[in-house]
Amino acid sequence: MRQKGKMVAIQWTDKRQVNILSNADAKMVTEQRRTKRGIVEVQVPEPVVQYKSALFGVELNDQYRSYYPVGRPGTKWRRSLFNYPVQIASNSFVLMKRFRPNDTRTSASQNHLTFRTQLVKALISPAEPQPAQAQPAEDQPAEPQPAELAGNAHPYSPQHTLGKIPGRQRRCYQCAIDGKKMPCGRTRETTSGCHLCNVHLHAGECYAKFHSNLKN
Repeated sequence: MRQKGKMVAIQWTDKRQVNILSNADAKMVTEQRRTKRGIVEVQVPEPVVQYKSALFGVELNDQYRSYYPVGRPGTKWRRSLFNYPVQIASNSFVLMKRFRPNDTRTSASQNHLTFRTQLVKALISPAEPQPAQAQPAEDQPAEPQPAELAGNAHPYSPQHTLGKIPGRQRRCYQCAIDGKKMPCGRTRETTSGCHLCNVHLHAGECYAKFHSNLKN
């Protein structure tokens, strides 16, 4: 430790050599450390204690990255593109450790090696198959319900008239029942239909077939 004016230069060895230039008080502070031999007291320069108390962000991430480095410098950008996200994943560990202090010391949120091990296992594990999505409801034809569609009107009633139904075009009911689809897989749509039944139907075959089923 050397001091000149208000500046003090400190060289202190913990796990590795630490060099600090500070204008703060350079007195020694006693800290308790957990070791294999139990709790021991260690003399630490106060500027080091102050620096460690505010240690976060880039400095802390760089510190953890140095413990378990991934890959090595090279000219092939593909390797760097893969290695860099794995390296900066230390940010997640820093945040987990900060905001989950009550977890056990061997958990992934408190143990850096456990975190890295679980991260690598997650990256190399095969992707889980995604559950098949249900077919959209509009493409699932339902069984015709004549009583609901035509009300109490007789199938031969002249009230069944073909015309344009107000609103946007919708799928043809009869095409959906027959499974007729366009190359894209969707049922053809139309704005025409039966006003009494309030069902969208293509003019001609679809309209006639739908009402002939009502008669049955």
